[in-house]
Amino acid sequence: YITVSFGKTFSSVPDVVATPVSSAGGVSIHGWGVTDVTTTNFKLWVFRTVVSSLSLNWIATNAG
Repeated sequence: YITVSFGKTFSSVPDVVATPVSSAGGVSIHGWGVTDVTTTNFKLWVFRTVVSSLSLNWIATNAG
């Protein structure tokens, strides 16, 4: 996993959603997730079988 910082402090723990983005054909992404969310950061993990370039888009909000 990696720790991702929000770059700001939320007033309460936000909801975080992440989605993998890959342009490499045949990339097998078996799972990804967000864990240990705080008001300042979260942990992001990915399980895949091919080592290639991969980006993850994420958004955090406490809009309710």
